[in-house]
Amino acid sequence: MTSMETTRTGDDVDEVAGVRFADPYRWLEANTEEVRGWQDAQGEAAAGRWFRIEPVAGSIRPSALVSDEPYGEGRVLFDPAAENPGKPPFLSWISPSPDGTVLAVGVCADGSERNTIRLVDVASGALLPDAPTQFLRDSWTGGAKWLPDSSGFFFTGTDDDPVSSAHEVWLHLRHGMPSTVAVDVPWLPGDDYRAVVASADGRHAVAVQGLFAPVPVAVAKLHDPTDLAWREFVTDASLNLAGFLVGDEWIAVTDAGAPRGRVVAVWTAPPRTTPARGARSCRRATSPCVPYARWATSSTCTSSSRPTPGCAWSTTTVLPSGWSRCRAKARWGSCRSR
Repeated sequence: MTSMETTRTGDDVDEVAGVRFADPYRWLEANTEEVRGWQDAQGEAAAGRWFRIEPVAGSIRPSALVSDEPYGEGRVLFDPAAENPGKPPFLSWISPSPDGTVLAVGVCADGSERNTIRLVDVASGALLPDAPTQFLRDSWTGGAKWLPDSSGFFFTGTDDDPVSSAHEVWLHLRHGMPSTVAVDVPWLPGDDYRAVVASADGRHAVAVQGLFAPVPVAVAKLHDPTDLAWREFVTDASLNLAGFLVGDEWIAVTDAGAPRGRVVAVWTAPPRTTPARGARSCRRATSPCVPYARWATSSTCTSSSRPTPGCAWSTTTVLPSGWSRCRAKARWGSCRSR
């Protein structure tokens, strides 16, 4: 495996309808040797392997294949008919490890969407003996969510009842003695879909709740996957914050205060517990805000009766319980605890 290098950022700035914003990856739109080299590096980071699901000759049931090119001739890694020729199961999903050496697949065997995980050695096509045994309710959470170092993965399991709506996130570790442990997350009330995903740089794990309106409810440092200290992140279930981790920020699309949507960045850093120098008071509005959020809208932070330059809280947000002040910092606002 070739290590994935950090993609460089540029200084390009765009302006739309009078709003100026950074466009750090504009350079990737160019037809240059640098861009072609960047594209090649993405494939090399997965050991040059491409995975897909499609029926093989003589079968109407899809199999899992691997090839050296996106649409090249594939080699069958998992054929459901080989597992049970008389009553072949259905292949629900696939998820290759980041290093391209192991393929996780979801197999439905009882006619429902419930599935169990198989692990396939990509080099030999052999089934590996250490797959977890828990049922997955369906394929909506994507099956296996691999750790960046390919040492294991998170997955969302359910109980043995075929019609149950229970969700429990598990961590399956493969290095050393294989183990599968439940992940204790401070979830919000309700039985919405739940999942835990790791950042590409391996620094954080984020617990996400909700399917069509996902909310990142908790965050944890990922230095030791077996000892995750979860901290509440966004606790308003009404917010739609579909996104992913980039460095120390959750980059997301939301319709909070923007019916047509907008892109926001939410800091994963914990709130300050001491007064911030130069603190400004925040004006209350009509709905909860997200701590450490950088919004692309006008400011609601005030000093006396005038807006504080550089503070960018949304015009539809207020500070949640336990938060009282906002301070200007660069081009965004940071909240601190009482």
